[in-house]
Amino acid sequence: MTQKKTRLRIAVPVLLAICIAALLIYGKIRHTQLQPSSVVKKELDQIRTLDLSYLSAISGEKPDAPGEAALQAEAVSAFFSGFSYQVLSQQIQGDEARVLVQITNTDARSLAHDLRLLLTRHAADPLREETSLYTQDCYILLLEALQTGSYSPVSSELTILLDKISGRWQIRRDEALEDALLGGFYSSLNDPYLLDPEEVLSVYLTCFCEFDQADWMQYLKINDLFSTYSAEYAAKLDEMYTARLAECFDCQIVSCETDGDEALAHLTVTTIDMSAVMDSYRESLLEYAGTTDSITSDAATLSDAAALYLLDALKAVDQRAEYPVQIRIYNNGTTWIPVFDETVTEAFLGEIPDAIASL
Repeated sequence: MTQKKTRLRIAVPVLLAICIAALLIYGKIRHTQLQPSSVVKKELDQIRTLDLSYLSAISGEKPDAPGEAALQAEAVSAFFSGFSYQVLSQQIQGDEARVLVQITNTDARSLAHDLRLLLTRHAADPLREETSLYTQDCYILLLEALQTGSYSPVSSELTILLDKISGRWQIRRDEALEDALLGGFYSSLNDPYLLDPEEVLSVYLTCFCEFDQADWMQYLKINDLFSTYSAEYAAKLDEMYTARLAECFDCQIVSCETDGDEALAHLTVTTIDMSAVMDSYRESLLEYAGTTDSITSDAATLSDAAALYLLDALKAVDQRAEYPVQIRIYNNGTTWIPVFDETVTEAFLGEIPDAIASL
């Protein structure tokens, strides 16, 4: 089992689609003879009313695929559907002003948490060769989080700074302000500790637990797993083994200990009892060894006979075995990454080497 290099790339256009709506306050409208609080009100209204045609025009982005513009509009509308504000106060000192505003919108940190889980699921899929996301994929995931999650409105206060330039008050651009207008969505989404290591590991394990026979075949890329060299039965054995693996496989996280950027998860893996399969197989081999065919047959016939007995054992034995497994999880500065090493792989597959050694 090869450790897949996981990349969680949060597509800039998706955040831009949201941020642009917030960035309507950055001087896109000309103001004459307005007080600082009035400037803030006028431009925050652009977010509340969501002029999506204006948003598209100033973003300068062209949809990458048919329907992307509609997806963008739907995602931005859903994100700001509960947006409201209240100007609390203003202070003016010469050519500088401070306007205190209360912003109310969707619980952005909870939304970021759920979106990050969806992004992790995309990246964790062992059958997915490419983990980067197209813009349209990101819109779909964001909409999925917004439509399936339940998010309470959250209010927070922020101070908006303005400068008087050429007789007009203009809002001072600031990354902290941008994030605050998004309810902390951007900073939360990029928080490497937004998800805990057990949550991330659970997403990865769920992918394996949902595998069917074809998925295991595709993932393991096996070809004569048991090295039978049987032209007639090798492929059938691989198919039977992966079918039984799909039936038996399950994982349960028992505990997870975190120490800084390292975590160690203890889990129980349920899979094929390959020791029981090999016990049944050994009995058949011993019986066959007492026949004249085992002496007179050529190498190809012997390989086919041995493969057939193993196939019969896999069909007959429906026992499952549980193995304690430890999985290391580390934080790479972006997210938590579980390490599926050889020990984990062998446990997933039923400790085949140990079972064969007992023959």
